[in-house]
Amino acid sequence: MSSPLVSVGVPVFNEGSYVQETLDCLLSQDYENLELIISDNASTDGTSAICRAISNRDRRVRYLRAETNVGAIENFNNAFHHSKGTYFMWAGGHDLWDSSFISRAVGLLESDSAVILAYPETMLIDTAGRRVKKVPDEMDTRDMSSVDRYLKFISRVHWCNMIHGLFRSDVIRKSGMFRSVWGPDILLLAELSLRGEFAQIPEILFYRRENRPDDHQASDAESNQRYLATLEGANGKSLDDGISDKWASLRSAILTTVKDSELNLPDKLNAYLRTMICFRVRYGVPFPGDFLMLRFTRLSQALKPH
Repeated sequence: MSSPLVSVGVPVFNEGSYVQETLDCLLSQDYENLELIISDNASTDGTSAICRAISNRDRRVRYLRAETNVGAIENFNNAFHHSKGTYFMWAGGHDLWDSSFISRAVGLLESDSAVILAYPETMLIDTAGRRVKKVPDEMDTRDMSSVDRYLKFISRVHWCNMIHGLFRSDVIRKSGMFRSVWGPDILLLAELSLRGEFAQIPEILFYRRENRPDDHQASDAESNQRYLATLEGANGKSLDDGISDKWASLRSAILTTVKDSELNLPDKLNAYLRTMICFRVRYGVPFPGDFLMLRFTRLSQALKPH
């Protein structure tokens, strides 16, 4: 019996310092039925030459290049849209993995149909590849109800390393994918938490690189503006409306996902309230004042069968 095809989408932008090591690491996985889709977001350094050379010598690799910087959101989606595999993962152009990661993740997904995402423990590394610290990102939701999976995710998520795990492709295909919001990975994972179980492999198999050595020197405003520019690319917007408004927009998008989910009415109302509280406590997003109960009333009315 042949093993299922695994697609690895590698969205890159100016990764010349690391992409050779990253691609060599992925192509050295002990899982053989593999394809790599490199989606280059109009890099201006040596990334293109490195990627083209690798694609020319390895038939498993396809290299795609945008003519202009379309932003990380569109570039991540583009990598998936060109994939063909039963399973899919997004791989950062500067990160590293243990050689057994894909085979172990496939084994987990093949053995449990309820699991839609398999991901390992994560070690943070610096620009030189030195280990910095293990990242506390446990998000195993096996044997939990849909609403409990969702509530665990929104209340605990921080690093979002599971976005680089191995997914069932059909689940991603039926989702809203990455969307133009602050925290598109949070939105996608929140949506997927309602659709199936996340499983963590209890071993460090993913090495996430801090690829900008000056990040720790930047102010919060500078870091946030850089993040927004990365998401939107040439169409990037400013932060004139404030970080709180960005988080409020994400909250609104997540609540829409809850409303459109298959949860029953009591669970939807519970998820709605807990989401409001979570965003107030974790991100400082205020409640909508005196209109809170009115919104709950309208939501419950909208969710009633007609």
